Amino acid sequence: MDLSLLAARGGQSPAKIGTVPVNVRLQQGVPRTRARPPPVKQVVAIVKPYLVEKVLDELKLAPVEACCVQEVKGYGRQKSYLDEYRGSEYSLAFLPKVEITLWVDDLRVEEVVRTLVDVARTGRMGDGKIFVLPAVLSGQWSNGP
Repeated sequence: MDLSLLAARGGQSPAKIGTVPVNVRLQQGVPRTRARPPPVKQVVAIVKPYLVEKVLDELKLAPVEACCVQEVKGYGRQKSYLDEYRGSEYSLAFLPKVEITLWVDDLRVEEVVRTLVDVARTGRMGDGKIFVLPAVLSGQWSNGP
């Protein structure tokens, strides 16, 4: 045992204090870091508001790790063309949309994107967009044990 460590602790050995020196932990096979989570992609789908319930119902069966839904406004190629939404016409530059953000395992991304396209495509201008981005887990927290 390192005598300087023993002297610094007032003559008590680390076992009596309840701590174990770092070099002993590494020798016992305790890893320094946790195992990396599986690689995931972030899939962002912007769809028409009246299709959201239908899309979310289909995604219940899809292999999705997490999901976030928010209302957004914007425009794409249609710019300020008239569009009919729930019986009223919009001629505004920003049209109501819903953004669905999903985190999906790398190997299942194509399956989820195919589901989104099949459900949300109407064939009309302004159907929406789908973006697939690499996702990096920076941390997570919980209030529970």
